[in-house]
Amino acid sequence: ASRMPIPLLTWKTMVTGADLLACWLLLGVARRLGVPPGRTVWYAWNPLVTLEVAGMGHVDALGVAAVVAVVFLLVSQPPRRPGATAAAATWAAAGALAKLVPLAALPMWARQAGRPWRFLGLAGGLVALAMAPVVAACHGVPPGLVTYGVSWEFNGPVFEPLWRALDRAGAAGALAHGLDRYKAWSQNWEGVNFIYPYLYPQFLAKLLLAGGMAAVVLASLRWRDPEAGTGRLFGALLLLSATVYPWYLLWVLPWAALRRNTAWLALSALILLSYIPQFAGVPLWPWVYLGIWGPFGVLLVFERSA
Repeated sequence: ASRMPIPLLTWKTMVTGADLLACWLLLGVARRLGVPPGRTVWYAWNPLVTLEVAGMGHVDALGVAAVVAVVFLLVSQPPRRPGATAAAATWAAAGALAKLVPLAALPMWARQAGRPWRFLGLAGGLVALAMAPVVAACHGVPPGLVTYGVSWEFNGPVFEPLWRALDRAGAAGALAHGLDRYKAWSQNWEGVNFIYPYLYPQFLAKLLLAGGMAAVVLASLRWRDPEAGTGRLFGALLLLSATVYPWYLLWVLPWAALRRNTAWLALSALILLSYIPQFAGVPLWPWVYLGIWGPFGVLLVFERSA
């Protein structure tokens, strides 16, 4: 795209093509599952998808298309057929190379494919092969990824109240005091000093949420339905993320469309409120946060109890 006369328009056309591929594959998933194909319009005609993909050109569209392809292959072919496993693993690697989110789904998909080690070996090998030059050039984990994990935070539904609760509880100070006592007991005065800069509520909340994400990935190993499991996994990871931008919802919406999940479909409209503080250049206002996650939470609880 960068070599074309109008790079930005070319790029948006490319990601829009990927999104149309995702819509076509989602129709195939619906037919294989016996779900009314018309439900796919809840994704294909969703204004948020159009805005974030064709309008803003977010790279997530490439990853979403690859993920839908994985699920299509898992529900379309006999699970132990070698060709289906290899194709699904290749698409899974493509999704992870577009954005790292699908890495969390590799263990679940591997179990669902029926040939877990073959799936993981092929998908993991392709990702490692493609990432090797990046890791070598950066001499390790890319610094931008570290900055994102440590410093970025916006509109996380669990993160926002969690770090404030830790702040009020004085968790950072208590941990610092405990570290001081450890140093006095062990006489190791310098070895643990690197920990102190990370003893603040936001980072502690991210550590707790990372543990929650790991637990969700482990729990996903028991989920046998590729379509429902993928939606449940990505939805849980999004709710546990410290940063939730509107386009992150693209990973959940295809599965919410097939399941007619009212809460997630409503969130695709509510999440647009998060653009207000971004455009105004101000922090996330409490009323914006509550306007997004309050109705979503109520609908989610109602759906679960219905």
